[in-house]
Amino acid sequence: MDNSLFKAPSSALMAPTTHGINPQSILGEQINWELAHRRRQLMETTGNSKIKYLLKPEIERILDYAKDNRSKHFLINTLWHTGARISEALELTKKDFIFDEAGCFIKLITLKQKKEQSRLVPVTDKRYIDEARMMIGDLPKASNTKIWEISRMAFNQYLNPVAKELGMAGINPHMLRHSFAINAILHLTPLPVLQAWMGHSKINSTAVYTEIFEPDTMAFMARISF
Repeated sequence: MDNSLFKAPSSALMAPTTHGINPQSILGEQINWELAHRRRQLMETTGNSKIKYLLKPEIERILDYAKDNRSKHFLINTLWHTGARISEALELTKKDFIFDEAGCFIKLITLKQKKEQSRLVPVTDKRYIDEARMMIGDLPKASNTKIWEISRMAFNQYLNPVAKELGMAGINPHMLRHSFAINAILHLTPLPVLQAWMGHSKINSTAVYTEIFEPDTMAFMARISF
């Protein structure tokens, strides 16, 4: 992995200095991606990491790779912006994209619960909204037209050579779902909000993403006087 992807901005978020220590945090509005990358590596050494995820700089590389395939690019971008399960994303139709002046809502059918339910995931990223408008505008007029005519297996087969070309470990659609959740946690999204976006029936399923806090507790230790 090219560590230069994760170079921290000069204004990287810092915790208050205590006892001569200036512990950095990966959480907040300005993410220190280089530090987030190192913390992920640190968690992997514990053997306690339950999830495989990508960070924003890695997702951007994948999207850049897929830019010449509009349909695949849009599907990857949708998974990244919504945290949808691949089975949920492949059920999306034109009518499930609801645009208004504030942005866009994407209506997902939650498929892994006993009673089928739907949820709304808001999207405010202008680049994604512009892409969605363009892609949906090119579809037939029928509102029940599915956005993607591709199987889960075919999409997995597309991602495998992408991972190899970019020098990444295996990429799969569920990893993109995890990546959305981790990105939301990094930006301090409350767990109940993320739970609703992810379509989890129990908040314990959402709380697993807080494992990224484990190596990010140095700032708290630095406040303790010994």
